[in-house]
Amino acid sequence: MRRAIKLLASFALFASPSAAMAATAQTTFTVTANVVGTCTVLAGNLTFPNYTGVVDTANSTIQVNCSGGGSFTPSVALDAGLNGTLSGSSTVRNMSNGGLFLPYNLYSDTSHTSVWANGTAAIGTTITAPATSASLTVYGQIVAGLTPPSGGIYSDTITVTVTY
Repeated sequence: MRRAIKLLASFALFASPSAAMAATAQTTFTVTANVVGTCTVLAGNLTFPNYTGVVDTANSTIQVNCSGGGSFTPSVALDAGLNGTLSGSSTVRNMSNGGLFLPYNLYSDTSHTSVWANGTAAIGTTITAPATSASLTVYGQIVAGLTPPSGGIYSDTITVTVTY
């Protein structure tokens, strides 16, 4: 019986792990995320009333919405449209009706003195994300004294580009 107890004790000694035999190893890793700010742009149509040869004005709103991390100072560019030309700081725009043209221009001010030419108009304030936005008004004008053939709708398409 003594021999059986010794045998059982020996078996228990080898079967249970010893604290001296346990080992561990550790390491760390870094978790990162790059939060990228983005901006989107929406623009309303600019519709002139019926042109009768007198000065005609209309306006539209461009909405810039930015989200994500950081602050943005976006600039908004308007191209010359489908029938216009850009030349330095001068922009000539034309609405068309088939092969007929009606000149107009777009301005960044209510007095129609600052043509939104060849590109950019700063929003004027920094947009701080997240979930912030800014609005710009586009002022359109057809000058007086033009005599385009009547009987049709003249149109143009302007591309708005936001750089941030």
